[in-house]
Amino acid sequence: EQHQQKLSSSSIMTPAPNRRQRTGNRRRGTKRHRSRLQRHLQLSHAQVGFMATLQHECLYRGGIALIHVLAIPPEEHQAAQPSRNIRFNSWDDHTCYIKTTFDKNKLLRIYRCFGLEDIAAQNNGYIGIPTGYLNQRGVPCVYNFHPEELFLYFMTRMKTGNDHTQMCDDIFGGSEKRWSLAWRWILFYLDERYKNIIGHQGLLRFVDDFPRFYTAIQQKVQQSYVHDEDEHNNTHEETSGLAFLPFDIFGFIDCSIDRSIRPFSGPAGDYEGAGRKPEYPAAQRAFYTGFKKLHGIKVETVFLPNGISTIFGPVSARRSDIPVLQMSNLNEFLVRIQIHNQHEYSALGDSAYHVNLRCICSYFKRYAGQQPLTDHERRCNRAIKKARESIEYIYGLLSELFHITACPSEYNPSPLPGQKHLSWIVD
Repeated sequence: EQHQQKLSSSSIMTPAPNRRQRTGNRRRGTKRHRSRLQRHLQLSHAQVGFMATLQHECLYRGGIALIHVLAIPPEEHQAAQPSRNIRFNSWDDHTCYIKTTFDKNKLLRIYRCFGLEDIAAQNNGYIGIPTGYLNQRGVPCVYNFHPEELFLYFMTRMKTGNDHTQMCDDIFGGSEKRWSLAWRWILFYLDERYKNIIGHQGLLRFVDDFPRFYTAIQQKVQQSYVHDEDEHNNTHEETSGLAFLPFDIFGFIDCSIDRSIRPFSGPAGDYEGAGRKPEYPAAQRAFYTGFKKLHGIKVETVFLPNGISTIFGPVSARRSDIPVLQMSNLNEFLVRIQIHNQHEYSALGDSAYHVNLRCICSYFKRYAGQQPLTDHERRCNRAIKKARESIEYIYGLLSELFHITACPSEYNPSPLPGQKHLSWIVD
């Protein structure tokens, strides 16, 4: 009987399965009895950093830390690099071309167009960028940047695509946190300064030039070109140009997709067992495009024969070209700005834009059950496609000039800290 009582008591006192108290999930590793801040004391400075050990675990007596009794390894004793005060005079033409793809004269022209000198003239020659903090007197704290150094930092990062740490270590020095605020400031500044120029509303400046643009496109399609008759046999045929342009067009329209990071990825909190963010499922579906098999953003572009482009966006890459066209209201805008003109011109797109709109047109196309295209219509399509390739060249030139456009980490659809969720995440 005593033996049975021991067995029954042992069965009652048997511990429960090794599960986590908060989530109920089974543990798969060593149970941690110490907090996260105490755990790194068991590791060496090479694993967690000796500076982190000092930050969390050093003893204080009378408000003075006993850091002098501890030897900081020299490989971790890295002071913040001083700012190198880069100016236009610091670089020659070759250095400017290597770091920005522009020579010094072109950089100076772009610098004057940005109007940074006018802003710096209001603050003793420097641009004050708020840090988000207040001093003891309640005055906002600012970082002062020389306009030339800020401009060169912007152009260099656009060309190289390096992060702020690499930019500080290799070229400009200073604190990466300081430069991250400057980078964000100049992006918002340029977007606000040129929103009426780079947006589709910038077409208002060229309405009177639409007949001249039509003539330039017609001269392009009238030129003879080499046509690949058979790609397998590598045979070519020289084709004469068209006698006239069959469409009254002033430019070309297309959309481009840039890869972005997965929006709202990562845990919802900084603790063990944290779940997904509540916006994660909707945001993943909103930015994923099955056409390209990636998460990204889309921009609508109208390219003019004078080399200037106007854009609309960015929007979610999930949308096809026609829904983006409806969001931009480009067709209605073109009709409105040409209402007093004697002749009406349209923007030409690829086969995706084959819709019955007044100022948007595409190639000749036949649907099922209709007569096939004639030889003259196929010839017109080939000649117009050769002219429309210029908008594709612009996309390639943009990615070659500014390597930052190929960095998905620079396209973050998630809102900034302290902001509300993006209104266009969910339909």
